[in-house]
Amino acid sequence: MQYIEAPHSYSQHVLYKSVYLAGGITNCPDWQQQMVHLLDDTDYTLLNPRRGCFPTHLKGGL
Repeated sequence: MQYIEAPHSYSQHVLYKSVYLAGGITNCPDWQQQMVHLLDDTDYTLLNPRRGCFPTHLKGGL
């Protein structure tokens, strides 16, 4: 498995199947990490929009 977390970029020419972890990222449990553990031994590229460290001073300004 390959794991890519925002704000890192993803090049679509990678030869893996990709899964975009769309869904809640604010005021909800970190379900994306549960998916990472469930899909750990697959050949997928997981694309996670939830940042491990979100710059809170940018909230509302994005």
